[in-house]
Amino acid sequence: MRDKPLNPGSTVSESDLLRRLPSMQVSFIQAHISFILGAFSPTEKFFLATPSLSRQGLEVESMLVEPDHLAIQDQLLRKLSSLATTINQRNASRKLKYDVLCPRNVPLTTQS
Repeated sequence: MRDKPLNPGSTVSESDLLRRLPSMQVSFIQAHISFILGAFSPTEKFFLATPSLSRQGLEVESMLVEPDHLAIQDQLLRKLSSLATTINQRNASRKLKYDVLCPRNVPLTTQS
Protein backbone atom coordinates (compact mmCIF):
# COMPACT_ATOMS: atom_id res chain seq x y z
CA MET A 1 0.00 0.00 0.00
CA ARG A 2 1.40 3.34 -1.02
CA ASP A 3 -0.99 5.59 0.89
CA LYS A 4 -2.45 5.52 4.41
CA PRO A 5 -5.83 3.81 4.91
CA LEU A 6 -8.99 5.90 4.54
CA ASN A 7 -11.05 6.83 7.55
CA PRO A 8 -14.15 4.69 8.15
CA GLY A 9 -17.21 6.20 6.48
CA SER A 10 -15.24 8.41 4.11
CA THR A 11 -16.12 8.66 0.43
CA VAL A 12 -13.81 6.59 -1.76
CA SER A 13 -12.86 7.69 -5.26
CA GLU A 14 -11.14 5.72 -7.99
CA SER A 15 -7.96 7.72 -7.44
CA ASP A 16 -8.12 6.84 -3.71
CA LEU A 17 -8.19 3.15 -4.62
CA LEU A 18 -5.40 3.46 -7.19
CA ARG A 19 -3.14 5.20 -4.67
CA ARG A 20 -3.63 2.29 -2.27
CA LEU A 21 -2.82 -0.52 -4.67
CA PRO A 22 0.63 -2.11 -4.46
CA SER A 23 3.24 -0.76 -6.84
CA MET A 24 3.73 -2.49 -10.18
CA GLN A 25 7.00 -4.05 -8.95
CA VAL A 26 5.37 -5.50 -5.81
CA SER A 27 2.42 -6.82 -7.85
CA PHE A 28 4.79 -8.44 -10.33
CA ILE A 29 6.79 -10.10 -7.56
CA GLN A 30 3.60 -11.42 -5.89
CA ALA A 31 2.26 -12.79 -9.18
CA HIS A 32 5.60 -14.38 -10.04
CA ILE A 33 5.93 -16.05 -6.63
CA SER A 34 2.37 -17.39 -6.92
CA PHE A 35 3.12 -18.76 -10.38
CA ILE A 36 6.35 -20.43 -9.22
CA LEU A 37 4.65 -22.00 -6.20
CA GLY A 38 1.88 -23.35 -8.40
CA ALA A 39 4.15 -24.55 -11.18
CA PHE A 40 6.30 -27.03 -9.29
CA SER A 41 3.90 -29.33 -7.50
CA PRO A 42 4.45 -32.96 -8.49
CA THR A 43 0.79 -33.67 -7.70
CA GLU A 44 -0.73 -30.83 -9.73
CA LYS A 45 -4.23 -31.55 -11.00
CA PHE A 46 -5.65 -29.84 -14.07
CA PHE A 47 -9.22 -29.26 -15.27
CA LEU A 48 -8.45 -30.31 -18.83
CA ALA A 49 -6.63 -33.62 -19.22
CA THR A 50 -4.10 -34.13 -21.99
CA PRO A 51 -2.59 -37.47 -23.05
CA SER A 52 0.65 -36.66 -21.22
CA LEU A 53 -1.20 -35.69 -18.03
CA SER A 54 -3.31 -38.84 -18.25
CA ARG A 55 -0.17 -41.00 -18.52
CA GLN A 56 1.17 -39.31 -15.40
CA GLY A 57 -2.15 -39.73 -13.56
CA LEU A 58 -2.55 -35.96 -13.13
CA GLU A 59 -5.97 -35.44 -14.74
CA VAL A 60 -8.91 -34.36 -12.62
CA GLU A 61 -10.80 -37.03 -10.73
CA SER A 62 -14.36 -35.82 -10.33
CA MET A 63 -16.01 -36.27 -6.96
CA LEU A 64 -19.39 -35.23 -8.35
CA VAL A 65 -22.16 -37.82 -8.52
CA GLU A 66 -25.39 -35.85 -8.96
CA PRO A 67 -26.54 -35.72 -12.60
CA ASP A 68 -27.17 -31.96 -12.41
CA HIS A 69 -23.69 -31.35 -11.03
CA LEU A 70 -22.08 -33.60 -13.64
CA ALA A 71 -23.92 -31.72 -16.40
CA ILE A 72 -22.59 -28.40 -15.09
CA GLN A 73 -19.06 -29.81 -14.88
CA ASP A 74 -19.31 -31.15 -18.45
CA GLN A 75 -20.48 -27.75 -19.68
CA LEU A 76 -17.56 -26.06 -17.90
CA LEU A 77 -15.05 -28.50 -19.39
CA ARG A 78 -16.51 -28.00 -22.90
CA LYS A 79 -16.22 -24.22 -22.55
CA LEU A 80 -12.67 -24.45 -21.19
CA SER A 81 -11.68 -26.77 -24.03
CA SER A 82 -13.17 -24.34 -26.56
CA LEU A 83 -11.26 -21.48 -24.95
CA ALA A 84 -8.03 -23.48 -25.11
CA THR A 85 -8.61 -24.12 -28.82
CA THR A 86 -9.19 -20.39 -29.42
CA ILE A 87 -5.99 -19.50 -27.56
CA ASN A 88 -3.98 -22.09 -29.51
CA GLN A 89 -5.34 -20.75 -32.82
CA ARG A 90 -4.47 -17.20 -31.81
CA ASN A 91 -0.97 -18.24 -30.79
CA ALA A 92 -0.33 -20.04 -34.09
CA SER A 93 0.19 -16.69 -35.84
CA ARG A 94 2.28 -15.11 -33.10
CA LYS A 95 6.05 -15.06 -32.84
CA LEU A 96 5.82 -15.37 -29.08
CA LYS A 97 2.86 -17.38 -27.86
CA TYR A 98 1.05 -16.40 -24.69
CA ASP A 99 -0.51 -19.43 -23.06
CA VAL A 100 0.01 -18.84 -19.34
CA LEU A 101 -3.76 -18.56 -18.80
CA CYS A 102 -4.69 -21.23 -21.31
CA PRO A 103 -7.04 -23.64 -19.48
CA ARG A 104 -4.73 -26.57 -20.24
CA ASN A 105 -1.97 -24.83 -18.26
CA VAL A 106 -4.04 -23.65 -15.31
CA PRO A 107 -4.14 -26.03 -12.36
CA LEU A 108 -7.35 -26.93 -10.60
CA THR A 109 -5.99 -25.08 -7.55
CA THR A 110 -2.68 -23.44 -6.73
CA GLN A 111 -1.57 -26.55 -4.87
CA SER A 112 -3.89 -29.50 -5.47
